[in-house]
Amino acid sequence: MKYKYSYSLDSGVVLGGLGTGSIEIRADGRLYDWTIFNNGGFTERLDIRKTYYLTQYDFFTAIKYQGKVRILQAYDYYYGASPYTAPWVRPVKEIEYVGEPPIAYLTFKDDFEIKLEAFSPFIPHDLKNSSLPVAIFEYDTRATYIIGIKNPFENGRIEFKGDVLYFSGETDPKDPRYNGNLCIKAEKPIFAKLNSFPSYKEWNELREKGYISGNEGEKWGIITTEGNKFILAWYFQNHLNFRGKKIGHYYENYFSNCIDVINYVEENYDYLKRQTETFHDLLYHPKGVEEWIADLAGSQLTTLQKATWLSKEGDFYIWEGYYNASDERRVGEHPYTDGPVNGAFNTIDVITYFMPVLTSLFPSLAKNILIKASENILSDSSPYYILYSLTIPENKEKYVEKLSKDPSILSSYEKLLKTVKEVVRETGKDPKGRIPHFITRGIVDEYGRNDLNPEFVLMWAYVSTYTRDEVFKKKL
Repeated sequence: MKYKYSYSLDSGVVLGGLGTGSIEIRADGRLYDWTIFNNGGFTERLDIRKTYYLTQYDFFTAIKYQGKVRILQAYDYYYGASPYTAPWVRPVKEIEYVGEPPIAYLTFKDDFEIKLEAFSPFIPHDLKNSSLPVAIFEYDTRATYIIGIKNPFENGRIEFKGDVLYFSGETDPKDPRYNGNLCIKAEKPIFAKLNSFPSYKEWNELREKGYISGNEGEKWGIITTEGNKFILAWYFQNHLNFRGKKIGHYYENYFSNCIDVINYVEENYDYLKRQTETFHDLLYHPKGVEEWIADLAGSQLTTLQKATWLSKEGDFYIWEGYYNASDERRVGEHPYTDGPVNGAFNTIDVITYFMPVLTSLFPSLAKNILIKASENILSDSSPYYILYSLTIPENKEKYVEKLSKDPSILSSYEKLLKTVKEVVRETGKDPKGRIPHFITRGIVDEYGRNDLNPEFVLMWAYVSTYTRDEVFKKKL
């Protein structure tokens, strides 16, 4: 026997819009790291940072070809496939994978060759259509495809709504899936509900009748379709931060459920696909740039899609390091892909690093970050003002003199603040106007680092110059 194998599964192209949570399609054709439920590495809630409601084992696509069934994955016999009871059901022999975010190109090779283009819309300067909670899978050949997905709700329902397979379930209000739903749309589908993934019985039915049927449970949803495209959409608005405050998602401004998302994508499909492919082509095939350089630049898009939040109000957040606990391969206590358990959010130094890219792709987000940062600038009415004023030696010396003469200064906050302001006027050493280390989340950790204000000014100058927005420039 001749085998080809390439170990390159540590990461893949990210599917999902900005701040929607995401899925990775990797070189083995499987879907990993499901964070569309506000869970896992996507959240800052430590109680669910290691929680994944779907894994790479919980979704598959297969094809019926000349009396044979091939699972479109480079993985072991699974999903009811067996070399002993059903030798005509097995994974494909080979997959060729080209990952060029925001698009993944897969070629499945067996006794046939079928190509897949998997993507989520990503269109610079079009924030709405770049933040859609959707993943699109389009094959180059019309055939009989079988799609299977496990219900992400333990106490869930699987419903058939027109040509949409619809998942929902009962959860606690603190659950990140609360009032959420997941949909798959395919062309002229035949639906089935099963208690597990297909067995020999279902595969044999497919062989004999051309489809899988059944209404035997609420654990797995199965679609048989003659189309060559299917759309996976989700709607999980219960996105809470570690304090329990609801952050939500930007897509809530436009949709009420996953069916709304699918209908919108179908109505605007030509535009979404054309613009995404145009951006891809410009990014990966620029004149005068070597291919490997373009590839390195393009790979960074995965961070923008995978490690970011985009709240319902339009606030943009980015993780300083991505925490991934979804991988089964482990070294010691943690997976070797884990990253920081308590990663920082929107630190001004990290924002400075990616601000040029964000400004060129989505200038409205870049401006909003700086506007939000300015709302937390140190003012002389803040308790922090007292602290940072008195860390300046000249101010501390003057303050100690006044306190020794009048110990009642400590009797009230108002009197303390008044005294500190007097000291600052006398010395001219005023910390007012300092930029916080954390920005855009309403949380201040410190104002003390000497790089914070210069970084803010650099970003303000860059964004103002690039966008030529005089109103924004004068506002800050």
